[in-house]
Amino acid sequence: MKRRRTLALIALVAAVAAGAWFVRSRSEPVCRGQPISHWIERERVNSDADEEALAAFSEMDDRAVRWLIDEVEWRPSGPMIWLQQAAWNWRIRVPMKVHHRAEAAIGLGRLGPRAAVAIPALERAVALAGSDGDLNLPIFARGALFRIRNEPIQTLIDELEGSIDDAQWANTVSVLVNLNKAASPAVSFIAEGLNRTKSEYRHSVAVMAMEVIPSRTEDCVPQLVEFMEHAELGLGQRAKAVLRKFGPAAAAAGEAAEAAGSQQRK
Repeated sequence: MKRRRTLALIALVAAVAAGAWFVRSRSEPVCRGQPISHWIERERVNSDADEEALAAFSEMDDRAVRWLIDEVEWRPSGPMIWLQQAAWNWRIRVPMKVHHRAEAAIGLGRLGPRAAVAIPALERAVALAGSDGDLNLPIFARGALFRIRNEPIQTLIDELEGSIDDAQWANTVSVLVNLNKAASPAVSFIAEGLNRTKSEYRHSVAVMAMEVIPSRTEDCVPQLVEFMEHAELGLGQRAKAVLRKFGPAAAAAGEAAEAAGSQQRK
């Protein structure tokens, strides 16, 4: 009975949240015939390769900035956070607006200095540190601040090298991944981390970063090939997939290293 009442309450809140989202989405600014969220998703997936998305961002005005700030500033209520967790525990998918805030932060970052008025809202989002159920928001908000302020990537590289805690290190790498092409100078420092630590968690994060951030062959391939000799099965397969990104020669080197590692473990 208690479970049934809780499920009914979750369904009610989900319906209210969906209705509120629908009403709010109707007021979302439109650019080139599409809502802003459409262009944010296209830019997130294709980055600098999507010229139409870049053109759309260049045409967005102050109304778009204001709408995105409102999205970032939205906060879920305590009961909504509890219901989201309960739904997660019972593997029930409930439409929640929480994750839209991270997307809005991405949009503000793409607008760059034109979104300077959003800096206080983004700083508050970073300070939340995921305490209200959205672990992605602080990462994307920090990436947006770097774009808007045009900060040097060296700041994050220094933070990366001085980081001892795995969680802090991974958080900094996640910000760099969010910056995509702009983070290319940091890839060599991320790759070197493969050989400077035995943390499987750091290894996984580093491989993910090298897969996403545009990078030079010489920054990644030697470390990935060496890594293949002692990686766990799942992580090794991921590293092998990233090596394919750098061409047939890198892929072949990875397969040879994998075979050598397997032979040593026998």
